[in-house]
Amino acid sequence: MSILIEVFQRLAAVSLTLNLAKCEFGKATVTYLGKQVGHGQVCPVDAKVTAVVAYPAPDVSSVVFLLEVDASATGAGAVLLQDGEGDVCHPVSYFSVKFKKHQLNYSTIEKETLALLLALQHFEVYVGYNPSPVVVFTDHNPLVFLSQMYNHNQRLMRWALLVQGYNLEIRHKKGADNVIADALSRGIPNGSQGRYFKHSLVSENGGALPLTFTPVEQKKVQSEPRVSRVTSLMGHQLRRSAERCSAGDNYKREKFQPSATRDLEKEKRILQNVISTGKKDAGPTHSQRDSTERRVQQIDRFQEVLDEIEDRRQFLEEMIALGKGDQYQHLINTEISQKICELEEIDRKRSEELRTLNLNGKEELQSKEMDGEREGDKC
Repeated sequence: MSILIEVFQRLAAVSLTLNLAKCEFGKATVTYLGKQVGHGQVCPVDAKVTAVVAYPAPDVSSVVFLLEVDASATGAGAVLLQDGEGDVCHPVSYFSVKFKKHQLNYSTIEKETLALLLALQHFEVYVGYNPSPVVVFTDHNPLVFLSQMYNHNQRLMRWALLVQGYNLEIRHKKGADNVIADALSRGIPNGSQGRYFKHSLVSENGGALPLTFTPVEQKKVQSEPRVSRVTSLMGHQLRRSAERCSAGDNYKREKFQPSATRDLEKEKRILQNVISTGKKDAGPTHSQRDSTERRVQQIDRFQEVLDEIEDRRQFLEEMIALGKGDQYQHLINTEISQKICELEEIDRKRSEELRTLNLNGKEELQSKEMDGEREGDKC
């Protein structure tokens, strides 16, 4: 009772009042904000716990999901739909992602396959363990035959193996009908089109976006009456003002650009070629051309091996994310070790050829200088 009196005194000190209809006195436990408070504990209400426990498990055997995917030059987009009554599809979730820097260089079929794989991983909780097949719609027809294709693209083959882990039914859809995924795969438009879409999104009517685009500036011009000023300008000579003339680049002083300096080494090389062959540019020798071509080929192969190592590393990361890292880790590490050995061999051969090329160039230059000195002595 003393505690209750102290509570009333504190409420009166700050001029607060109580609603007696919502107050309970002399009880061991009370219900407050969906919780049962009393005996030094805070517990959920028994009625709500019983309702959650007795709630029937959802029956997903008859649920059919539809997945629309698309890829653009800069990103991927997808929308997960669910069949409803009257052939009406209800959106469940949306997905959109920008491609990374190295993914921008992928081909069209690679971007479309990557968009499908990223969408499946994003909607894993819906489509991962669904007993009924997930119907996938894409506007890229070769993606329909992904499981039947045989090619030497290792990246596509790995992705095809990952896609086979899902129960899918891939169908083709015209690009004009695949508008939701196509819009999600592209960035926000800029300029007048972007302002028009933003204006439509925040409009008071709250309707859907229009199917056609009409710039806001064009609407304003059409709404205002056009006034012709031809009659008022007749008889007057049209001249540009001084401000308009000075605003251009016609009266700006050109910046000073120093002339090119003489390349003494180049002039010396031209003089040696004229004395020895009678031509200004003798061109590289046959051995120099062969070594240069081989060096370019080796550099290209060096970059290809680096790209293959990066692809295998990304594949291993994807497998680890899916919980299958132990199955592929030993194989991928072995392939990466072989590629590293190939890189070392290419680097060793390239170093030897560069050393040989430098020695041959010095010998030819010395021989040409000696020939030039002999010709000078004869003269």
